[in-house]
Formats: sequence, structure tokens, C-alpha cells
Amino acid sequence: VIGWEPHRGIVLTAEMPGQPLARLQRPLAWSPFARAEALRAWRGIGRWLRTLHWQSLPPRESTTRAAELVEYAVKRFRLWKEQDASFGEIASRAEEAVRLLGRALARRPVTLTACHADVSTGNIVVGRGIGLIDLDDFRYDMPGVDVSQALLALDEFWRLGSLIPMRRFITASRKEFGAGYERRL
Repeated sequence: VIGWEPHRGIVLTAEMPGQPLARLQRPLAWSPFARAEALRAWRGIGRWLRTLHWQSLPPRESTTRAAELVEYAVKRFRLWKEQDASFGEIASRAEEAVRLLGRALARRPVTLTACHADVSTGNIVVGRGIGLIDLDDFRYDMPGVDVSQALLALDEFWRLGSLIPMRRFITASRKEFGAGYERRL
């Protein structure tokens, strides 16, 4: 991202040479270079998100966003139950947990920051630098949206990347992401 004018909805970006992080999934089990590159990428994405969230556009407060997310999550959990009854119990427990969180946050302001809102290994570009592409979902939201997407993508990345369990690399990747974001995760 080179610049932006949020009041006009304009984001100016530059081309970034490289390849999606997802392409490193296959060689993870046998290539030390792929593992090192993946660790570098997770630290870089942590930095990228920290900069986007806390150093780009000024944060805002919202007293309604938490309730909106609770409503959205409840609808998703109910749809999940309708589509597959075998998930009924876990979906009900998840719905109750979200409702409890919503009650705890009721009418309390939450911080919204600039968010990428589509953090996935297909949108993380690894090359001379590390970056995120595909800004179609860019918006103000809670920074936890991006952080949770990154952590889910990280777990999925390692799970799909190899048939060999790579627990040490999952732990190392989480540490790198957290070090880049400068928050304990």
C-alpha cells in the first residue's frame, strides 16, 4: 500500500513481485528453505498487520460492532446446525459462548482499525518482501478479525502442507507471527 484516501474510498497499491505463501505448502516436509521462508513470511505478516492496524489510519471506537458480530456468528452457527445436525451440540455451545461474550461487551466500545479482512496463504505474497494482496475486503473492523484469520490460515497451512506432523513448526510460526505483530498470541 502506497497511500490511501479513506474519505474517498481510494487505496493506491504497487505491484509486488513474488509468489503466494500457499505455494510453499508441498515442500515444507523436505525443504529447510521452504520452512525458513514460511517462518520469515509469518513474521512479516505479523509486522504488516501491526502497521496496518496501529500505524496507518487512526483507530475508531464503536459501541455496535461487537453486537453486529455476535448476531452474524449466531446466524452462522444456526445455519451450521440446519445443514448438518451432527454438529448441533457444538454449534449450540459455540452460539452460547458468543452470546456470553456479546453480553460482556454490551455497550462497551471496541476499537476498530484498518483491516485487510481476507488474510489467507493465497493472499500472502513472499518475494523480496512480504505483503498482502487482494484488498477487496479492506475495511474498519476489530484487529482481531485479521489476527484470527492469520492464525487460522497458519494452522491450516501446516495441516495441509504435509502429512507429517510439524508441531514444532506450528509453534515456531505462531511465535514468529506474534513477534512480528509485537503482541503475545
